[in-house]
Amino acid sequence: MPYKAPLLISYSDASKVGYGAFVVGTNEVTHCMWSTQEIAESSIWRKLKAIQFSLNSFKALVRGKCIKWHSDNRRAVRIMDTGSPNAKLHFIAFDIFDFCQTHNVTLMPQWIPPGT
Repeated sequence: MPYKAPLLISYSDASKVGYGAFVVGTNEVTHCMWSTQEIAESSIWRKLKAIQFSLNSFKALVRGKCIKWHSDNRRAVRIMDTGSPNAKLHFIAFDIFDFCQTHNVTLMPQWIPPGT
């Protein structure tokens, strides 16, 4: 597939209590608190779910576009690129992939080291 320059740039983060994301240059912001069940999941699960939930929240904005998605979790970026042997994490990555295929989104996950 030919390289597409990102038309949109987004950042997301997740903590033990909730997640948030925004799209640069727009008023698009999403955030939510985790349920008790979600809090019990691993931090990598929460990082991936934050991306999944945020993409769905931004559906109208990202449809048909290329988006560079920044995460401070290297493993989340790798899982979005290649999948995971952990079935629970792989399923989330596949759901993100399926969302992108369905809505013609080119997702370019990018790791940003914490503190940069």
